[in-house]
Amino acid sequence: MKQLIIEEVITQVKPNTEITKTGQECTRCNIFKPLDEFSINGYGSQKFHRKICKTCRDTQQESKLDAIQNKFGFKDSSLVQKHRPPENTPCECCGTPMTYGQEMNSMCFDHDPIKGKFRGWICKRCNVGLGNAGDNDEGVMNFVRYLTLYEITN
Repeated sequence: MKQLIIEEVITQVKPNTEITKTGQECTRCNIFKPLDEFSINGYGSQKFHRKICKTCRDTQQESKLDAIQNKFGFKDSSLVQKHRPPENTPCECCGTPMTYGQEMNSMCFDHDPIKGKFRGWICKRCNVGLGNAGDNDEGVMNFVRYLTLYEITN
């Protein structure tokens, strides 16, 4: 009887039909949400849903404005471009000379998303890496532990 029911279900599904992902987990709040809760990242030629939900992104944007106010005295995002260091200034994290472009070595205003404080001028590669690590020392230490374990075992 079970076999018959399974066969009926299988014949009702079209061949080569993919089951689409209807949501994802936000890397900031760790809640699984529908895809329409995530904005589309328009950077580069590939378009994909951001890893953090719109609610967490709004909170992150507000903390950046707080960091701008703490650094420059006003909540005005245009102050970032006005006060950034000259091109080819080394990234404070990795030392790569930074540009004003859209490349991975472009300059970013790095801030602590929890405290709303400016941390420094870093390249996009380091900024993305810190964000993917959770923007905290615990996340970065997870990478260090992983790399250390790999070196020990190989």
